[in-house]
Amino acid sequence: MRKAIVLSLALAAGHFCLADPELSVAPSDRSAFQIRSAGHWEEQGIGGTYRVAVWHLGTDDISSRIALEWISTTGGDSAEHILHSVAYANALLGVVSIRAFRATSDGAKVDLVGPLHDGSQYHCTLVLKPGGAYERSPGC
Repeated sequence: MRKAIVLSLALAAGHFCLADPELSVAPSDRSAFQIRSAGHWEEQGIGGTYRVAVWHLGTDDISSRIALEWISTTGGDSAEHILHSVAYANALLGVVSIRAFRATSDGAKVDLVGPLHDGSQYHCTLVLKPGGAYERSPGC
């Protein structure tokens, strides 16, 4: 219960700064519809790349789940370390996909698009920044 309250407050504020293994996705996760990486971030001597994953859930009325991750690539081992993770959408009512994901001068920008259950078109642009922070366009 406490975890859900903390996550809800963090999502309402527009960011979440703790890596949560339940929200994380492995690059080999076959249940994910799309997994993309782009850009590079650095904070407090640690660096890495940004990753976005999208799942389609259900069969008739498909919902989309979207996760944002800050993957650490600093260190001698080859293991992947998720420094920050955000469950951006757990059940968005529609079939959303990543149209573009590219590096920017201050992070990475992802465009999410797709039809929603009400017949409207979803278009959301997120800018991921160091420290587990992100900004979203008005269409989100």
